[in-house]
Amino acid sequence: MDTSSYESAREIAGLLPMPRLLDSLGFVVNERTRRAPCLLHSGSNQSAFSWTEGGLWHCHSCGMGGDRIALVRAVRQCSFRDAAGFLAALAGVEFRANRAIRAEIKQ
Repeated sequence: MDTSSYESAREIAGLLPMPRLLDSLGFVVNERTRRAPCLLHSGSNQSAFSWTEGGLWHCHSCGMGGDRIALVRAVRQCSFRDAAGFLAALAGVEFRANRAIRAEIKQ
């Protein structure tokens, strides 16, 4: 486990490869095509949900999209702070929420 602590949720999110994050959220991914059925609308289309290695995602059926934090928030129906904590735990780092998170939430 990395003993580093981070104050930026976006920095923590960048530590996780998308396939690992998606798998932890319950997506059945095809890493070769970067496609999956969309859990957000319980879709069965194997190519509706797509993502980039940079961490952006989009469902071509329901129209939702965003970054890793937005994905965690949508799937887990949680706050920004809780999503950052989930990502930190998955990445094996410590998340120190402070005033800096307010600026990130506004973004």
